Amino acid sequence: RQIARQTNELGRIQANILTARVDVKSYFATGSDAALSRVSDRLGATRKIIDAALPLFDDESEIARVTGIENDVATYEDTFNRASALFARDSELDATLNTIGPKAEASLTKVMTEAFSDNNLAESQAAALAMRELMMVRVYAVRYMSDATEANADEALAEYKAFSEALGKLAGFQIDAARKAEIGTVKSSMDAYGAALTEMIDVVTQRNDLIINTLDVLGPQIADLSEKLKLEEKAIQDELGPRIVANIGSTILFALIVSGIALILGAL
Repeated sequence: RQIARQTNELGRIQANILTARVDVKSYFATGSDAALSRVSDRLGATRKIIDAALPLFDDESEIARVTGIENDVATYEDTFNRASALFARDSELDATLNTIGPKAEASLTKVMTEAFSDNNLAESQAAALAMRELMMVRVYAVRYMSDATEANADEALAEYKAFSEALGKLAGFQIDAARKAEIGTVKSSMDAYGAALTEMIDVVTQRNDLIINTLDVLGPQIADLSEKLKLEEKAIQDELGPRIVANIGSTILFALIVSGIALILGAL
């Protein structure tokens, strides 16, 4: 009966960690608060099951393995908390980039249009080139937000550098004070854009490292360790069952023989 309880608890550990892993994937795919809450609930339930299960084991090897599972679950939970915090920060940075970009584009459009109206063609062309580089920065930033590849990160940073150079050339023209102030505003906002872009790349790199090298490794490991220990307990059950049935049969036979002898002796 004790082995059966051990097997049941190991099955519950395995089921909870598998469900938690599904919710982890769901959270990083959608950012859903419901998924985040489910992960927390499942991992908390897993820890409670392990705490309740440990007293059921008396074999030192089994205790060590269950304790190892407990430590892995704790590491998994801590890693998920760090990864989810990075995920939330990434969402904030995405919002920052998507706010600054269109405003800078609108300001450059105004500078370009006014320069063209004043017949300052060289200035208008410089504004158009700065606009082109700004659009390229935004294109690669959006691509990086989508796939988080190193290639798109490098392209986004390279385009940002090209944009900064183009904006510097535009600022060098002898233009009126209003347009110069507008370009200064673009530079300030795009400095913040560059800082947010750089931080976002760092945040996403850290988050993906935690997911790929810890969560995606520990999750299957916990499930696998639980499964192996559960199968070992089942093997013991499979061996105990027939042995117990045989023992019961022997006991009944022995009792019948003793009872028969007692009846004969009683009759005599």
